[in-house]
Amino acid sequence: MSTFLGFVTVIQTHLILSHPDDIQRTRFGILRTISFTVGAMSPVLVGAAADRGFFEEAFLALAALAVLTVLSAK
Repeated sequence: MSTFLGFVTVIQTHLILSHPDDIQRTRFGILRTISFTVGAMSPVLVGAAADRGFFEEAFLALAALAVLTVLSAK
């Protein structure tokens, strides 16, 4: 986990600097807030889906959200 936390600071700085000055704070803030919200809610949602027999679908949905997050950051 400590390795991941060390990379996050560098990645966030790179993402902020890659956006134009007028949207650096707003766009990155929205993207970060959505990512943190999904990350916080995902264990509960995946657990609820797994209890109903939809674990694979929930996992694929999280993978799709990760792809969308990466594509929107570019």
